[in-house]
Amino acid sequence: MGSKTIYLLFFLLFIQVDSFSQTEKDNYDIYRMVIKEHFGFVENEGVNSLILIEKHEPGNRVDLDIIDELQNDTISSWYSQLNVQTYQNNEFIQRVIEDKNVKFALKSFKDNFFGHPKVDAIKLATNQLHVQTITSRQYERFFGRKFRKIDKGWEKIYRKFGTYEIIEFSVINYYQEFATIYYEVHCGGLCGAGSIVILERVNGAWKKLAEINLWMS
Repeated sequence: MGSKTIYLLFFLLFIQVDSFSQTEKDNYDIYRMVIKEHFGFVENEGVNSLILIEKHEPGNRVDLDIIDELQNDTISSWYSQLNVQTYQNNEFIQRVIEDKNVKFALKSFKDNFFGHPKVDAIKLATNQLHVQTITSRQYERFFGRKFRKIDKGWEKIYRKFGTYEIIEFSVINYYQEFATIYYEVHCGGLCGAGSIVILERVNGAWKKLAEINLWMS
């Protein structure tokens, strides 16, 4: 193997590793952005505590029909529904109408939705954010079979972890300058929600374009 070939292989390996590390940084920047915005955590106001379900396992209530219907985007009722689920984010709806890349970003998110990695709590934590972890099965066991012990389950969670705030993340899908993620929060018997967040990289930083609510209790 010639020296030029070896140099090329090392160069390609360096580019690949650098790409992976950048993607990982983007992942955790986006995780923290979602946490901060959803829970309203404020830096320099004490330590906030959070429970992380370290690997999201999609349940039956994750209904992505709103993305399937992108192909029917000439139907005005689809835009009316999107208007409701984005909390009347008309600017985003206009982007969907005019920018095919936004549509492709959402479509590609659904195609890759089921490859959920574990989220590293150590990389997610900061001086102001204390993160404790739990698996999806451990979380469900607090409530017994068929979730019949809701109130007692939440009492046990609080005694063990000292907080009711629980979050889990899907894989983050990247398409050109866009990133899309689904997250769920659980905070009590009738307290929880699941939403898709779509972001755009602007001048090297991630900016949230919209949040599409899929369910709420």
